[in-house]
Formats: sequence, structure tokens, C-alpha cells
Amino acid sequence: MHPMNVFRILADLSHAASKITLCIAIHRNSSAEGVSLLTQLLYTLVFTTRYLDLFWVPPNLSFWNFFFKIFYISTSIYIVYLMMRVYPRTREKEGAWKITTWSLGACMVSAPLVTMLFNGWMGWGLFAEVGCLVVQYLDPTKAAHADIHRDLLDL
Repeated sequence: MHPMNVFRILADLSHAASKITLCIAIHRNSSAEGVSLLTQLLYTLVFTTRYLDLFWVPPNLSFWNFFFKIFYISTSIYIVYLMMRVYPRTREKEGAWKITTWSLGACMVSAPLVTMLFNGWMGWGLFAEVGCLVVQYLDPTKAAHADIHRDLLDL
């Protein structure tokens, strides 16, 4: 386990706040327009694979880690649920799917190499999270729909 410090606590809390803010904004707008479904699917994949240690590390070793791992996985699944079932919208264009496929493929190819170099499963999670960011910033459909980002700033 990693030692707790003020930076880690602040990072966990700010990440949790961003997930809560996104959920509030989606509900407030009654729409998920401007949020990439592909990015959210990738984040769900990242968190579920990164936190596989939930199955063999007892929660009493670090309740903080256990709580936030469950929180990140569950909120990621909830956001995908909101986007697909509660507030469905048009799906990403073909270009976004291509970017996602290439990004995910690059992560799957490079992650074993990084894992061998740095001796741990975190290599996959880090590369997959970078893949999420690449998709998020290169997604051509996001430029036209900035409403949710403007509403997030209003919160």
C-alpha cells in the first residue's frame, strides 16, 4: 500500500468531486450532450481493470482505498448507464470510434511492456487512462457540443 499524504487525499477528493459534478450536470441538463460515451466506457474499463485487487486485498487494510475504488467503479458504471439508458443521445461518429480503437489497441500492446519494466499491473491502467485522455481530446464530436462543459463551470 502507498502511504497516505495530503496530495493523495486531495487528488482522491478532487477526482470524486469531478465525478459527482458530472453526474449532477447530466441530471441538471437532462442530457449527456457534450460528454463522450466512448471516453466514459474507457474509464469504466480502466477502473475495473486497475482495481482488480479488490478481490484479494481485504478492505480493513485501507478503508480509504477500498471506498474510493468502489466509488470510482460504481460512478463510472452509473455515468455510462445515464448516457445509454436515462438520457440516450446520438452516438459518436465513426472518427471517434477509430480514435478509440487505435488508442485502446496501442494501450493493449504497450501495457505488457510497461508492466514488465515497472513490475506491476498499474502499467495497463496508466496507459489505458492516457488512452481515455487521447480520445477525449481528439474526439471530433466534442467541439460542437460544449454545453455540458459550460454548465460544469456554472456549478
